[in-house]
Amino acid sequence: KELPVRTKKKRQETLYLAAALILRHGAFLMHKRPEKGMLASMWEFPMVLAHTPEEAERELGRRWNCRLEGPVWKHRHVFSHRIWNMNAYVAAPAVQEPMGKDYAFFTPEEYRNIPLAGPHARLAAWAEKLVLGKHAVHCGCFLFLHHMLKYDSGTACVSECRVGNRMGEGDQYAGSDECGIY
Repeated sequence: KELPVRTKKKRQETLYLAAALILRHGAFLMHKRPEKGMLASMWEFPMVLAHTPEEAERELGRRWNCRLEGPVWKHRHVFSHRIWNMNAYVAAPAVQEPMGKDYAFFTPEEYRNIPLAGPHARLAAWAEKLVLGKHAVHCGCFLFLHHMLKYDSGTACVSECRVGNRMGEGDQYAGSDECGIY
């Protein structure tokens, strides 16, 4: 009898992802992935994949014709065949309306009811902690909040943070740890 031959495991490809947090009236812009392929038909934040973090950030800013602030959030997501090193940026694009049928704005309450791609679900949960409708925001760093709110005319009031933002395992807040009134 012939015994099976164990093949060497392929090395996981490492890619860098830059995601845009585009906020309008308390809702984030999301993109629906293609119907075929990895994470098919799931929703995600607008993003770019590249071989270096600088290339990903540059392409995201070019694609959305905007200045990016951050990164404000970092996460490493490991798939069986691929590793994504994710950076999220606050973005204020020149385009104010979604670009085509695959883009839509969702509030945190709304995006809880749509299928979010795994790593983007983690980012969405983090972002939801920062934007709680139009009434209050609790965060670990008020500077991040200031950047978000200066691009979102729909958020009416801000509360002083004394709680601190607890993030999931593997998440990193990429900014200052200071918290207070801006």
